[in-house]
Amino acid sequence: WEKKMRLIEKGEYPLETFKQELIQMVVDITNEVKTNNFKKISIIEESTKVPETKAKTKAAPKVKIEELLCPKCKSHQLMKGKSAYGCSNFKVCGYKIDFEKDGKKLSNSQLVKLIENYS
Repeated sequence: WEKKMRLIEKGEYPLETFKQELIQMVVDITNEVKTNNFKKISIIEESTKVPETKAKTKAAPKVKIEELLCPKCKSHQLMKGKSAYGCSNFKVCGYKIDFEKDGKKLSNSQLVKLIENYS
């Protein structure tokens, strides 16, 4: 079909012939489907079962940031403040991680990753 369309562009193949061939092809396929006993196609409802790979990631327990140790001093737990999580011994340690970065609120999982990757 592509070759014939290129020939039509060049004026080397009649457009009407191409149209008639397409119509005839559709008619032939339709008649074949109507008259032959092909394997029946049935519609199967979508499964609501979650694939195993996704189930494992969703089933993972959420980490509570307040249960994590401060990545800087490694001796005190983190606590939630008004605008950030910080070391419960902040006055001495000084570690904190803001809820927002560049004007965007960070998700719990993003905060956990940042805390775990602290160096």
